[in-house]
Formats: sequence, C-alpha cells, structure tokens
Amino acid sequence: MEAIAKVDRAAGHLLDALDWDSTVLMVSADHCTPVTVMDHTGDAIPVAFYGHGVRPDGVQSFGERPFAAGSIHRIHSLDIMNIMGNYAGTLPKFGA
Repeated sequence: MEAIAKVDRAAGHLLDALDWDSTVLMVSADHCTPVTVMDHTGDAIPVAFYGHGVRPDGVQSFGERPFAAGSIHRIHSLDIMNIMGNYAGTLPKFGA
C-alpha cells in the first residue's frame, strides 16, 4: 500500500505542475484481462484523453463498458500519437 501511496502522491505533483493549456494526457492499459477468462486477451482496452483540445463526452467512469459508449469508440494503437498530436495542435489534421 505504501508504494501505491507514493505513486499517487508523485502523480498528483506531476498533474499539478503541468500546463494544461498545452498538455494532452492519455491513460490506458497495456492489455485486457477479463474476469471471465482470468488471463490476458486481445480484447479492446479503455483509452482516456485529457487536456488541451480534448472534447469531453459523457463517460463518467474508467472501464471497457463505459468507454464503449464514449466518443472515441475503437481506435488502432498506431493512431494514438496522431490523435494526441491533433489535440495538442502539433500535427496536421488526422482522420478528418
């Protein structure tokens, strides 16, 4: 529990120090582990973007089912940096 608390405090300091007028943050997972399978699978994982240029949608919790109703739907992992660059205004339009 102490290690989790240290990471939580460090993340708080980092988030407080960022300039949200020019920062885009993505939170995700490296794999899916469904309870019914009890192992890693190739199922879709939730992805959340926050910061400059990101338009909020109605999703209020982090998980596969809530995110299925979100505005991003399914994206390919190879597109993530292009999407983040669009939000940050550092890359030409992608997917438009």
